[in-house]
Amino acid sequence: MDKSEQNETAYRWVVAVAAGIVMTTSFVSLTSFGILSPDIAASMRINPAPVQEVGVDCFSVGLFAAFFLGHGGVFDNRIREGVMLA
Repeated sequence: MDKSEQNETAYRWVVAVAAGIVMTTSFVSLTSFGILSPDIAASMRINPAPVQEVGVDCFSVGLFAAFFLGHGGVFDNRIREGVMLA
């Protein structure tokens, strides 16, 4: 293995670890929202059921949009616009 192949292999591991961390934080935030949605609803003085349903749906649609945009190359060329849209 020459130096460029070693750098490429190391870069792949860094990207894999970064993707794992991002996915973990996404799942943790969705779980936290599910646990805290009754408190959020209580602070807004509304029924907890719609808050949880709408919140989880919005989060799921946002994740889908982010993954869809990521595969479309928006984040490669226009990072700010991609993040704002997601």
